[in-house]
Amino acid sequence: MFRVVAWNIRAGGGRRVEGILRQLADWNADAVMLSEFRGSPPSTWLVQQLDLLGLPYQQRAQNTRPTQNQVFVASYYRLGRSLGSSNLLPNPWRTWF
Repeated sequence: MFRVVAWNIRAGGGRRVEGILRQLADWNADAVMLSEFRGSPPSTWLVQQLDLLGLPYQQRAQNTRPTQNQVFVASYYRLGRSLGSSNLLPNPWRTWF
């Protein structure tokens, strides 16, 4: 069975980021999709920890401003080509994928 978790971590996780990591570890998902992910220090820490947790294949928007929400995906399995990188989406959506 392939387990996927989708979670809105609200404003990049902030002070809750360690609890978010603990919960993701408990769920032991094969892929994680986090919305409201940001380029903030807590979000960056979470990226590193998810890699150590066994989710090394990661994709997020190119824009990593600490205040801009985006989508982050981490997976145990190799990720395919994203829609944003293939220019199939209109320009405003490329900040999300």
